Amino acid sequence: MRKLPIIILLLFLLIACDDSPVFPLEPEIFFVGISPEQATQYTADEIQLTIRYQDGDGDLGYEGSERINNLYITDTRSFFATNPSRTAAYSIPSLTPDTRRPSIQGEITISIMTPPAEPNAELLVYEVYLVDRAGNMSNVIKTTPITVNP
Repeated sequence: MRKLPIIILLLFLLIACDDSPVFPLEPEIFFVGISPEQATQYTADEIQLTIRYQDGDGDLGYEGSERINNLYITDTRSFFATNPSRTAAYSIPSLTPDTRRPSIQGEITISIMTPPAEPNAELLVYEVYLVDRAGNMSNVIKTTPITVNP
């Protein structure tokens, strides 16, 4: 009977040491917010986009000194549909703690230069996704619309 508490304690320790991912291995992102709701084209106004991320194996962001694009933001307005530069690529540094590769989660805020206004006054909605170091692409999210004024 005395061994039962020791066995239970050992089981708890084994469960606590489980290093398996809490989240899927593919990164997943969620829209948090975008501001301001109105911006003026070609000004110093920067659009702040905040997303929340989670990743089961913690391999988000580039490692080492070579910056690798891993966050992609696309302007979905129809006027810019044929413009190849409507998708901007960003380099996010490693988001993984140095100690090990656990499941990770957190928020990222990106500053986006204010794009040109659309002649038809179409509202600006961005599509956003991440790619981890293993090449796994996250889900694609859309932001709430904002207005870009001439």
